[in-house]
Amino acid sequence: MGFPGAISAIPGGTYGEGSGPIWLDDMKCKGSESSLSDCSFKGWAVTDCTHKEDAGVVCEAGKYITSNRQFSVDNSLGLSDDLGLLFDRGDGCDFSIKVQDLSEEAELTFCVHRLILMIYPELNLTNESRNLSVNVSQTCHSHVSAFLRYFYTRQIEVSITSAQCVHQLAFIFGVKKLMEDVGRVFTLLIPQDTTFQTQVSMYEYAVRTGDFVLQENVLQYLSWNGEFLLSSPVWSSVSFHMMDALLQRSDLIVKDEALLLKALERWIQDKDLANRSGPPKCHHSTPHVGQIIMPHLPDVGRIWADIMLLSGRGQ
Repeated sequence: MGFPGAISAIPGGTYGEGSGPIWLDDMKCKGSESSLSDCSFKGWAVTDCTHKEDAGVVCEAGKYITSNRQFSVDNSLGLSDDLGLLFDRGDGCDFSIKVQDLSEEAELTFCVHRLILMIYPELNLTNESRNLSVNVSQTCHSHVSAFLRYFYTRQIEVSITSAQCVHQLAFIFGVKKLMEDVGRVFTLLIPQDTTFQTQVSMYEYAVRTGDFVLQENVLQYLSWNGEFLLSSPVWSSVSFHMMDALLQRSDLIVKDEALLLKALERWIQDKDLANRSGPPKCHHSTPHVGQIIMPHLPDVGRIWADIMLLSGRGQ
């Protein structure tokens, strides 16, 4: 039965009574079985006896019984919390991380443990490294502590207000696994902002960081909600690049093309007003309006010419 050194079995609770459910009763074994469950018995937990009938085993005397079987003792469940407390206390920290924005008006310094950071090869630290300086947008400074704590615990809370900063920090530090995880969280957060401001900001950020998956997820959501986007206040702030990407999509959903034309006209007027109040900002390629609008619709020629002019190609 897999019990090395056993000489015989003793019935009747000779070595004391056990506790808990009785699973096997009236066992009938031939001696060739590889496990107790291979023996004949009434059925699992079918019994009419008490623990007074518990079986016992007589072992060989005077011999050291050994077995190659290994048992796992795993107390790692609380390790993440313990390491998080180590970061919070800063006991024995020996590595300095300086965080500043490009203007150098705001600066934060964190003392962490070099041994923890050495676990992450993407940080490119050496045995001689004792400090690290990074440029992080000041708007994300409040999230740096939680991000650095992630190196210790592999855990971080991500919300609609912190997702972009956490993703940006993961991008700066080169932690691709966290970038991917936060990217998936982005997908869940995208529908939460009905003003579309977060989605537009996410897309522009995804372009800057080269995150094509995030770009596609945002564009798909905006395309499926195209009519609401066109009527929202944020529509006027959409960039040439983003509008170009939207107009090329086959899944852009609007009531009709006339609605799209009116939205484009409003967008042109707002961009023209913005350009007049400051230096020209529109020098991108012409959006693919011609691929979507019908030439017989009113004002198509004028709107097309205005877009050409704003994009710098109507000279």
